[in-house]
Amino acid sequence: MNSTKNRLRAEAVRILAVVIAAGLGQALAMDFNVPAGDWNVAENWTNPVMIPVSTSNAFVFGNRKVTISTSAEAAYLGFGKGTAGMGEIVDGASLTANEIFLADKNWAGGNGFVTQSGGTVTAGTLFMGQGAVACYTQQAGVVHLPSDYPGGLIIGRGGYSEYVMHEGVLSYKYMMTENGSSPMARFVQYGGIVTNDGASRIHLAFSQDTTNSLYCQYGGATYVGELMIGRNIGSRAAYIITNGVLRAGVIYSPMPNVGALGEMQISGSATIVVGVAYLGSYGNLSGGAATSVWNQTGGSVSNTGNMLIGYGANNHVINFTLAGGDLYAARILAGVGSAYTSGIVLNFTQMGGVLRTGQDIELPYGPTLNTIWSMQGGMVQTRDVMFGRAPGATGRWDIAGGTVNITNLYLGSDVGAETNNLTINLSGGLLVSRYTALGFGGQGTYTINQMGGTNLAVSELSLGRNSGADATYHISGGRLVVGTLSVGSTLGSVTNSVGRFHVIGSAPQVEAASYVQCAPDRGQSTLELTLDRNGGMRPIVVSGTATLNGILSVGLTNNVKFDPGTVVTVMTYNAKSGAFAQANLLDGLDCRVNVLAKMITLDKLRPSTLPETIITIR
Repeated sequence: MNSTKNRLRAEAVRILAVVIAAGLGQALAMDFNVPAGDWNVAENWTNPVMIPVSTSNAFVFGNRKVTISTSAEAAYLGFGKGTAGMGEIVDGASLTANEIFLADKNWAGGNGFVTQSGGTVTAGTLFMGQGAVACYTQQAGVVHLPSDYPGGLIIGRGGYSEYVMHEGVLSYKYMMTENGSSPMARFVQYGGIVTNDGASRIHLAFSQDTTNSLYCQYGGATYVGELMIGRNIGSRAAYIITNGVLRAGVIYSPMPNVGALGEMQISGSATIVVGVAYLGSYGNLSGGAATSVWNQTGGSVSNTGNMLIGYGANNHVINFTLAGGDLYAARILAGVGSAYTSGIVLNFTQMGGVLRTGQDIELPYGPTLNTIWSMQGGMVQTRDVMFGRAPGATGRWDIAGGTVNITNLYLGSDVGAETNNLTINLSGGLLVSRYTALGFGGQGTYTINQMGGTNLAVSELSLGRNSGADATYHISGGRLVVGTLSVGSTLGSVTNSVGRFHVIGSAPQVEAASYVQCAPDRGQSTLELTLDRNGGMRPIVVSGTATLNGILSVGLTNNVKFDPGTVVTVMTYNAKSGAFAQANLLDGLDCRVNVLAKMITLDKLRPSTLPETIITIR
């Protein structure tokens, strides 16, 4: 009987409070006044003594803790007001509020802590941390935040703020870690589902000069339309995922148009599926240089669209590291977008893992993108690698280990007014292509230095393919196996290309099905041989026909001496056609060059201050 009277009295007070608040046009400010107790007990509240209603401002502070186990509502619910306030949301709870604030300095600060083990929470804004410590721990249940910015989930503004999710569902439209001068603002996910409500966005490091704005995913699943890592000028933010699933429509790291640092760290068994990923923001930067970091040591990343690196950007440093796991993209394009592309440095390092694309890797694409691509292990598997896609590109690709398995390798793929400068250094590993062309698109300097490893060009290796190309292949170690070795251009329309093939010493092994030096009217074609003290050199083995034209140059490594009667075979072939137009003897060498039916040899080798060049054809 008494309990019934109490419930009726509480309901009457609630209705009266609503009427009074509506008449005054303002919300009641109510304080929870017991050390620990239930929300739905009127005597646990003061100012006035009543259960909060939808128009009330409710505060929990003084190191007190409220438990919500049934229906509860408020216009504004604050945990922490000068002193700490705590909340416990359990099974059966249904909390609705316009705003929920943990540690609000506008109300004198104070730490705020909430633990949810069940029930449902619905709010326009869940705001955490403003000058104090705030922590929301979701162990189960549902949190529904349907509002867009400036509402949604806002973590950090001048205090230590953390949202920790173990299980349950977080449904949101907008989430940001603001941070400001906070020592930490982060979202930590161990399990559960973070799902979008319509077109959702996650922005990490919204404010300037932030330092520790993090999204740490150790499990569960996160779904987002737009993920932006490094939202404002001077901000620093990171998305760290070691397990679980991240599905994003688009990833920006950092945000377009601002000087910020954005970092993706991927490891363990994490799975990421993204439509398009932008590493390095685009646009006319404000706030100084920007930095983008991609560090993947494990997991699986699938870009259903393109991965765009340094897209139309300026003043960017992009550090990309793949040490494990699998990374797939439809295409990988670096330095695309001519409107603002300038001053970009790309450090692209692969120590392990698998890098795959459905179409091609165009790196560097932009005219002012300085690229250092270092491959120490792992695998690259793609259709085409266009190393130096646009005129004016500069870059170096160092291959010391791993396997590159591609269809076509182009150094310099577009003709333009600016000169390319591109180099590949092969010291280990395996490079496999159907077709490799140095100077594919035109003018520039193109070089491959092979010190070790194996280069297999199944169809053709073309040196100086197009007009204005200056291409050189130096080989001092390792193995080169090609279908056709074309030194100089074989295109009828080309008249000014330069191609050089340079064999250094006896260590390298060169095998070709056919060998072609271009005719002088196509440009300059040079076969250069540098003899060493270990028997001169290992001969180039041509299993088919050698077509001879252009220049033969023969020189010596330092301090080489030959015994009397030494004969060095420099090339063998099944058949030959043509003849060298000239022979140059370098480094004080004097010898006789013998172009025979099945081979080219050098004899009568000796140093001489008055060399006499003799070419004999038998």
